[in-house]
Amino acid sequence: MSQNLMPHCALVLALGSVLPAQAVDVKFSGTLVVPPPCVINSGSDITVNFANDMLVGRINGVNYEKTIPYVLNCSGATSTALRLQFQGSGAGFDTSVLSTTKTNLGLELRSSGVKLPVNTWLNFTDPARPVLTATPVKGTGSTLGGGPFIAASTLVVDYQ
Repeated sequence: MSQNLMPHCALVLALGSVLPAQAVDVKFSGTLVVPPPCVINSGSDITVNFANDMLVGRINGVNYEKTIPYVLNCSGATSTALRLQFQGSGAGFDTSVLSTTKTNLGLELRSSGVKLPVNTWLNFTDPARPVLTATPVKGTGSTLGGGPFIAASTLVVDYQ
């Protein structure tokens, strides 16, 4: 009986290898949508003025906090899921704070009171926009001299 099964098994194996493979074309299609850009501050620069009365001995990461005024227009947006980032150079004493032209002085950027490191994305949902602030900070143990300072950053808003 086992002799009769062997030729049938060989026949099935031989026939299985000569059957043609099946192939079908797969077509892909879609539509690319370019979301309208969000416009920050009507395209104008944002200025935060810390005035001329900052005492170097009072710079402690709390004093002199200033709100960063900005207007965001995302009309026609296809999504309310947004993200923002301050792009710029980190300070030598702490790369998470924005560098200034004054050695050992940086600006800590915050979103609704929480530190927002430079070059780090913050997700948010429009129209609940974060309150952005900047606070002068100095390197630990450093002594600051008087005089003017400047800091520069680029505020970028993008879709998530």
